[in-house]
Amino acid sequence: MKKFIIQTIAFFVLIIGILGSVFAVRYVLINRVSWKLPNETNVLFMGASHILNGINDAKYPNSINLASSSERYLFTYLKLERLLKQNPQIDTLFLEMAPTDIWENTDTKYYTVNELSDFLPKYFLFFNKEEWNIYTEKIFPQIDNSFFINTFIPKIIKFIPPKNIHYWGAYAPREQVFDRFKDKYKSSIRNNNEGNAINHLYLRKIINLAKEYDVKLLFLYMPMYEPERFYNQEEYYEAYEKYFSDVELLDYNKFDMPDSLRADEHHLNTAGAEYFTLKLHHDMDSLRVSKIE
Repeated sequence: MKKFIIQTIAFFVLIIGILGSVFAVRYVLINRVSWKLPNETNVLFMGASHILNGINDAKYPNSINLASSSERYLFTYLKLERLLKQNPQIDTLFLEMAPTDIWENTDTKYYTVNELSDFLPKYFLFFNKEEWNIYTEKIFPQIDNSFFINTFIPKIIKFIPPKNIHYWGAYAPREQVFDRFKDKYKSSIRNNNEGNAINHLYLRKIINLAKEYDVKLLFLYMPMYEPERFYNQEEYYEAYEKYFSDVELLDYNKFDMPDSLRADEHHLNTAGAEYFTLKLHHDMDSLRVSKIE
């Protein structure tokens, strides 16, 4: 019995030692990535898949798209912290704000295993006390332990070191072409309701961080095909006016675009991204000129 206990303890010590070593190596490799941007890059595009697929940063001068599919504001905030600390030339941030970012159940994605398996391994080393408290007190208690054994730990062990900051986000063109007469409408699933406290908290933190670094923050509601079919538009605008109207909203959700420029109801395709990015840049230039005059 004594021998068994000693062997069991030794086994767990070995496992902890291996995981500790893996975590240490991962920490070193991730922190070797430079977040410094070219001196001429002063415009950021950040957010989730609508920005990811819909903004071609090669068509917007001096910009970089660091959006990531399904990205919640907690992760955007952690990324933005590093960017602003190392890039004093940044003066403008376009941030996606779709209904799924502020509506009543927007926090649901923090709890889904498919989201956890992607974002948690990428960002957990950036967590401060506040992020760890959120995960340990709210999220982890609702996650089955098998997730950590079958998904999280294997991802940590199989970790491939990032080469640059595009590990955390980059423009992703889509070649699909939407056909409103053939494609099925894909409504957003709202089975769970985890509220919006986390995303609201981190959106406010992003707003405050932009103010701290004197960065012009603009919310961007990207073009969609008949968004009222999928989102509660009234709820969205009420939430914006109530909580976040101190930041300007650039509302293009009903901007008229043909199917040939869309990948699906929610996202733009490659041609659409180029067209809309040029449109946005033209609009911002026109606005800047009108203010000068």
